[in-house]
Amino acid sequence: MKWGLAVGVRQNLDEVLRVSEIAYHGGIDQIWVVDFPASQLASVAATMLAKYVPMRLGIGLLSPLLYSPQQMIRMIQSIRDNYDIETDIMVGSGDPLWLSRVGLEYSSGLVAVRAVRDEVIEIMELLKKNELASQLLLAAQGPKMISIARLGDGVLLNYSDPTMIQWAVKQMGTMPEGYVKGVFPPTALADKTYRLPEYAKNAAAIVALGTSSKVLKRFGLLAELSGPKNDLNEKGELTAEIVNSIPEEILSRFILHCTPDDLNEYVSSLVSMGIDLIVFGPPLSSLEQGVEMLVSAKQKYSEGQ
Repeated sequence: MKWGLAVGVRQNLDEVLRVSEIAYHGGIDQIWVVDFPASQLASVAATMLAKYVPMRLGIGLLSPLLYSPQQMIRMIQSIRDNYDIETDIMVGSGDPLWLSRVGLEYSSGLVAVRAVRDEVIEIMELLKKNELASQLLLAAQGPKMISIARLGDGVLLNYSDPTMIQWAVKQMGTMPEGYVKGVFPPTALADKTYRLPEYAKNAAAIVALGTSSKVLKRFGLLAELSGPKNDLNEKGELTAEIVNSIPEEILSRFILHCTPDDLNEYVSSLVSMGIDLIVFGPPLSSLEQGVEMLVSAKQKYSEGQ
């Protein structure tokens, strides 16, 4: 199992570098730089990290509405040529709320899937043409996006709940040898986990409200989330009122919130499902203590293998 840490471009770059160095020296396998539509600075942050932290990188989620295949290739080729570091990319449709804030949207979900499919096919051709060892992973959650996941080198499922992950893996079926099955859960580690901390509720709510109604219905969550989803569509922003209207037991299904000791048990459960990459997403990287906990858990996990 490979362990990755996702850092956000909305963090201070000094902070990004600091937690990335902690992760690198602590044995984390990869740093992923999360792109943000309003700034589109992921490639800048990744280039900075390549200069100071000599480890495999990743950039994403990159949306077809924001980047062409040629732009994505130039990002990772520049890092390889200047720093001899391979950088993977994660492609997906993108979060509708954040895209709408920069004036972009798909006319339908089907159009979004087709746009990602076409982009993935072209990127895979360009990777081969340019002799890049980078991998292209699809960001997937719903059945339609999962259905085209085999077109890339792997998938990153935007789930944290083991039941949902297992369902998604079954949806994928048998994949080619070497195909990467990964998950990208929002993460909050703590010594004690009696309640979901306030800073983590937003991250969980974003994923919960971005999940397709079909998936929510399958897991018996649509009734509780349909109201907050409608409120989000009407207001155009995720307010504290909307977040607080979602029961905590539901939010907790959309974020990995556990102690470092419990984390290793969680990772082992994913391995049994055939998962071979886990990228621990924000808000974990916003707290140095959280990254230190991740490193400690990774070291204990490695010792036990």
